[in-house]
Amino acid sequence: MPFSQYKDFNPKAMEAMTAAYDAVIAKLEIPKTDPRTSQIAAKIVSLASKGEHDPAVLCDQTCAEIRK
Repeated sequence: MPFSQYKDFNPKAMEAMTAAYDAVIAKLEIPKTDPRTSQIAAKIVSLASKGEHDPAVLCDQTCAEIRK
């Protein structure tokens, strides 16, 4: 799980972040071994830290950032 080291998030937020991470990986067709996965996780953490916990929004915003 890419967010196991983040203890500041409640279980519901962690679930949303994990769902978003999986969605980004699938949408961009990135293997989980790709080095960009750490960038994806960091972006999701950044957004979640600002209060966003909707997996779809996290996915969309992360995808937009990765595609830049």
